[in-house]
Amino acid sequence: MNLKRVVILIFLGAAVSVSIRAKAPSDDPDALLKRALHFGDLYNWADAGRLFAEAEELYAARGDKRNALYAHLGRIR
Repeated sequence: MNLKRVVILIFLGAAVSVSIRAKAPSDDPDALLKRALHFGDLYNWADAGRLFAEAEELYAARGDKRNALYAHLGRIR
């Protein structure tokens, strides 16, 4: 294999890995909340609101009222 093919294969492998990880749904409300706060900092409230809502549902399912309220307040912000 020549160097050009190796570089192309590495690039494609990295692109697929990043794509799969980015699309994987998270069932960790802490990670969702962190990502929602990041989107909020970027003034991307449409995506942040969706993530706040998902985090709120997951926190509520766990019985974590404090963090569910925090996510709810982030969503209505």
